[in-house]
Amino acid sequence: MKTPRLAVFYALTAALFYGMSAPFSKLLLTRLSPSFLAALLYLGAGLGMACVYGCQHCAHSCAEQPLERKDLPYLTAMVLLDIAAPVCCCCLV
Repeated sequence: MKTPRLAVFYALTAALFYGMSAPFSKLLLTRLSPSFLAALLYLGAGLGMACVYGCQHCAHSCAEQPLERKDLPYLTAMVLLDIAAPVCCCCLV
């Protein structure tokens, strides 16, 4: 598969899984608190990304630029908003 097509495939697969997470999360909310469910979702995402990183690191060296100090405010905002969003959405439902 060519690189652009592979990127589109990955993007569509990610969107599919993201869309499927909402109905499954609603089912879990009957037994779990919104904060605990958000923690589980982020733990799973972190473990998944650790596996992806481990596989890429073993296969070849990464060609991406490392994070720099100027990226820290954006990274911090992204993490805080990603944690707050599911909690706020679950509390409103």
